Amino acid sequence: MRRETAALGFPDPSQSQGSGFWYPKWVNQTLYYGSMAVGNSIRYVVDAYYGQAGNDCRILEDSLYYHIPPEFGLQEVDCLYDDHGPGNPNPQDLECFQYSVADAAPDCDDFVIIEFIYTNRGASTLDSLHSAIFCDFDIRSFSDNYGKTNQQLRTAYMQSSIGDEYPTVGIVYLGSKPQAQLPVANLSVIDRSQHTVWNDSVMFLYMDGTYHYPQSNRQYDWQVVVSVGPFKLAPEESQHVAFAIVGGVSNDHYLENCRHAIEQYDTMWPAVVEKPPSGPYREIWVGPNPTRGRLTFNFTLSRSAPVIITLFDLAGREVTDLFHRRVSMGEHSFTVALPERISSGIYFLVIEVDQRYVIKKVILKK
Repeated sequence: MRRETAALGFPDPSQSQGSGFWYPKWVNQTLYYGSMAVGNSIRYVVDAYYGQAGNDCRILEDSLYYHIPPEFGLQEVDCLYDDHGPGNPNPQDLECFQYSVADAAPDCDDFVIIEFIYTNRGASTLDSLHSAIFCDFDIRSFSDNYGKTNQQLRTAYMQSSIGDEYPTVGIVYLGSKPQAQLPVANLSVIDRSQHTVWNDSVMFLYMDGTYHYPQSNRQYDWQVVVSVGPFKLAPEESQHVAFAIVGGVSNDHYLENCRHAIEQYDTMWPAVVEKPPSGPYREIWVGPNPTRGRLTFNFTLSRSAPVIITLFDLAGREVTDLFHRRVSMGEHSFTVALPERISSGIYFLVIEVDQRYVIKKVILKK
C-alpha cells in the first residue's frame, strides 16, 4: 500500500504511481485511492487531492523513509509534510508526521497501522480540527460494491457486493495514545452519485458528520470515511491520531481483524505515566522510546509554570536545550526534533517544572 505524503493507493488516474492495497496479498487489488484529511472548516482542509498536481501537502523530509533499524522490529515507514503545498490557498502552518507499521505475525498481517502526529507550527491556536481517512475501495467489479459501518469497532468498510463478502476491506480508528481518546466524528459510506468527495467543502461536511450514511442502499461505486474530532492545537502543541487499513475474507473475518488491530495498537503504544507526589505537574509522558529523532511530550499542569527540557549525553554533558518557556495551566502536547548532529545512543532528558525535576532515559536509533 502506498503511504506517502497523505496519499494512499494510486494518486493518479493512470495508476502509474503507488501500489494500492492488495487483499488477500497478491490476489485482489482493493484500494484505488485514499487520503488523510485534516481541517476545521470548508475553507481549510488539507489532503492529497486525487489526480491533482498541486497537492495541499509539502514534503519536508523523505516522502517514504524506512526505519533501519525499526523501532518496533517491524516494517516501519514514515514521512513528514506540512500544509504549504501548492494546492492549498490557506496554509495554517500545520505539520504532520506520518508513521506506518506493518507486522507479518499471525493475527497482525491483515492490517497496516497509520499514525498521524499533527503539530501546530503557527502563532495562532487552531480550533475545531477533525482528522480523517477517506478511501475509494474498488473490489473487483467496483460499480457493484456495498458499504457498511460498525460503531462498536469504529470502522467503515466495503465488501464486493450485497451477497459477496470476499474480500472485505476498510478503515478502523485505533486511538490517540498517549493522549486521551478523541471521539469519533463520523463513520460513513459515500454515494459518489450524490457527492464528489475530492472537494474541500464536501469533504469537511463528511469529516464533521454533517453528511452521514451508515450503510449503502444499493450496489454501486461507493467510498468510505472514518473521522475523529474535534480537537484544538495551541502553538507548538501536537495531537496523535491512529487508523488502520484492514482486510478480511468475510465480514466476520474483517471485524475480527479490526479487533486485532485495536489490540496491537493498544499494546504497541503504551502510555508511560509518572505521577510525582507533589508539584505543579500531574503526569509526564515522553515517546516514542526508542526514537529516530523526534520526541513528543505530554503533561498536565495544575498551574502556570516555567518548563525547561534539557538533553544530556551518557557522560552527563549537556547536549542541547530542547524547550524553555512558561506554560499555562492545563493539558499540553508538543513534539521536538533532536539535533541532527548527535549519533545513536543513550541520552537523558532533564525536565524541570517550576524548579522540580524529572529525569528520563531516551534511546536514539538513527
